[in-house]
Amino acid sequence: MPNVKLPIPVFKRHLHGQSSVAGGLLLLQQHYKTKHSGTYMRAATLKGLAIHTAKEAGDFDGPDYKFGWGLLMLKQQQY
Repeated sequence: MPNVKLPIPVFKRHLHGQSSVAGGLLLLQQHYKTKHSGTYMRAATLKGLAIHTAKEAGDFDGPDYKFGWGLLMLKQQQY
């Protein structure tokens, strides 16, 4: 096999986005816990907030293969 430089693999392109979303959702959980007497938000509620407040990032409405659900907008999520 010839020595050819390939572009960055797909799994390496999304590492920054995944860690940002995970960290942002964790901060949202911590904020919710301080406001609601030590209880955490249900997973379905957290998922719903993340999906329904996401800003569209692609050319078409809804999820797509390139941008997923869009950009996470934590400022809009005030509990």
